[in-house]
Amino acid sequence: MNRDKTAEEVKQEMIDKMGIDFGSLFYSLRNELLWLTYRWIEFRELYGTKETRIEIMNSSAPFLFYTIQNVLWENLLLGVAKVMDRPESRGKKNITFKSIPLFIKEQPFHDEIMSIFINLETESSFCRDWRNRWIAHKDHALSVDEGSAKPLEVATRLKFRTVLELMHELYNKVSLKYLGSQTAFEFLSSDRGAISLLNLLEKGLLYEQERLKKKLNGDWSQNCFQSKV
Repeated sequence: MNRDKTAEEVKQEMIDKMGIDFGSLFYSLRNELLWLTYRWIEFRELYGTKETRIEIMNSSAPFLFYTIQNVLWENLLLGVAKVMDRPESRGKKNITFKSIPLFIKEQPFHDEIMSIFINLETESSFCRDWRNRWIAHKDHALSVDEGSAKPLEVATRLKFRTVLELMHELYNKVSLKYLGSQTAFEFLSSDRGAISLLNLLEKGLLYEQERLKKKLNGDWSQNCFQSKV
């Protein structure tokens, strides 16, 4: 009977096939990329799919969902900036996609990976700009709205999706080469996440509308305030 591998088994396979340094790095990047992808899925389901979902959130708890939108968006930008940092800073190693080419010795494959990576680095520059000048640090000129301040790079859902897809491509190229397998990131979905919440909120809003209708029709009985089981 086939079964899913445990996290330890996945890590050990990577170490066995890629060596301890490369395998450990690649396993950590896998976890970061999966977690980043799942957060993106939740953000997209809430704020980037249907206008009716925005209406549900605005009718339920507008300030809360506005806060979640900003916090989650900044967290996504930070997630990209984190794994696109230098391999080493102040003498300490980082888990970053920039380390991958350092382990690839076969020249043709190294060139192929570098081509994707250069594109990824260019496309993800807006994430680092936001991290450096607005999220992790507060640029003075931007904060006080000085006329000489350089505007932040434009950050959109489309640009973020492009970056994430390049990360998926880079990861899968390396995974196929050394592990003989790929991850179908495009088919990932969250279980009991944003969609579940929106469905519950929609039912609650419909119930509140029905209750208000009863009150307007003069039905102030206790039953009109009780949910049906």
